[in-house]
Amino acid sequence: MKGITLLLILIIFTMIFPVNTLAEICFEKHTQKDKLEFQKDPRYGYYINVWVVVDDTPAFDCYRIKSEIRNKLSIKYRFRVVNGNYKIKYNGDDWSLLVGGIAQSISKESIVGWVQHSNLILSNNSLKSYGSRIHSKVLLKEPIYSVYMHPNPEKRYVKSYEQKRKHTYYYIYDFFPRTSAFPDNTKTKRVLIGLDFFLDTMETLANGLIVWVDQSNISYWKTLNACEFKLNHKVKLLSETGDFLFSSVVDKPLEYDEMKYPILNEDSSNYYIGAFFEDKYVEGWVDKNKVNKCILVSRTDIERITTFLTNLIESTNTNIKDRKAHWEDTVKIIIGDHDCFINNTHISLKECNMITNGIPIPADFMLLELHHFLNLSGKKANDLQCEARIVREQFRTFVNNQYIKKIIVNPDICDFDLVYYEDDINGDGVIVHKSNAINSYKIDKYFFTTSISKHRDTMAWIPVKHLYATRVNKGESTYRLDSKLSNMKKKQVI
Repeated sequence: MKGITLLLILIIFTMIFPVNTLAEICFEKHTQKDKLEFQKDPRYGYYINVWVVVDDTPAFDCYRIKSEIRNKLSIKYRFRVVNGNYKIKYNGDDWSLLVGGIAQSISKESIVGWVQHSNLILSNNSLKSYGSRIHSKVLLKEPIYSVYMHPNPEKRYVKSYEQKRKHTYYYIYDFFPRTSAFPDNTKTKRVLIGLDFFLDTMETLANGLIVWVDQSNISYWKTLNACEFKLNHKVKLLSETGDFLFSSVVDKPLEYDEMKYPILNEDSSNYYIGAFFEDKYVEGWVDKNKVNKCILVSRTDIERITTFLTNLIESTNTNIKDRKAHWEDTVKIIIGDHDCFINNTHISLKECNMITNGIPIPADFMLLELHHFLNLSGKKANDLQCEARIVREQFRTFVNNQYIKKIIVNPDICDFDLVYYEDDINGDGVIVHKSNAINSYKIDKYFFTTSISKHRDTMAWIPVKHLYATRVNKGESTYRLDSKLSNMKKKQVI
């Protein structure tokens, strides 16, 4: 009798306070419940991560039937997925069965529940502009003191935010509504922004995500191009209608890690830029002759291009058929799967690369169309490989915080007889290797780190003119091997 009483008490207790077990969770029919594993990317083999982008996101015991809310998930948190229970379509949306992001194995304690994909993003990387590898970026027109925890403007989930980095750009991770197809569509209401172009999968919380901001408070920066005012030049900024906004004369360059002025548009003579002046964001037209154009690159970008060039160089001993196949494969490093064919017309590798990659590669072979490039042979192929060696040296030099100003080549053996390396990166006439409170000169350096993440890739603002060294073949001009600075102005080194 006592045993029956205890059993009744236990039944009543579990009815009032249900215990979460695997029996309550619905799985897809092919799931091996006795051997649950994490979902892996079918192409690369790593564990798939998803990130919550709507605060108080409900997670259910089952997506197919009406069930209780198992958990409510906070925005910006990372989760993994139960293998075989990923992207399950139901009632017009995808669903996934999530597991805690720090879980080392799957158990009843680590399973979070089924979540609709409308509340998630599935990539660790920010969005890229359509058809390219360029990450989509925005500038904030006004400082933000609060952010939205929900993408829908009808929802008032607001959180205060201290904008520590005011003069900067942000990356786009999502947009609302997703039916608008792309972020800068006029139908877009809000965008999800972050400080980095990737989310750190070693962390459970994406501290780099700023969360949702209104479309009306942002300007889209779709390229990698920016500029800096030339020293000691009077620069005028004009509005879209040609009205005078302000003028400026600068006598010092910006810091190497300081935000440059993004180029948002251009015509034949002017750039339309976004700029921060006296803590105010403005947009306007400037004369191209009064600014120095630069490009935002990552160290990974540099490594990708040098890998491409190395692959071209090292295919010298293969036959024509094998070399063509090798080049066809390696050129994808810079153009991806683009066929370099637009509106029934072949375009050059240069144009194709700019569409997909955005970083200029200063080589004559980039002027070729893809099919011509792949079919080079004999001396023309050898010349291409020689040029690839020169350009590779230029890109490698950036990593050492130098650029090549002039290079003299012996074309007979494709060797460099003399290279003029330049350390004065910002062009102020003084070479500064480290900061010094005594002087006001700016550091000559390319790469910097901007992220709160310890795994952040380094970035650099590289002036476009630094990509184009003067090249001279040996014998075409007179030069002295023992006088490296004979054609260069001597500079003070600090």
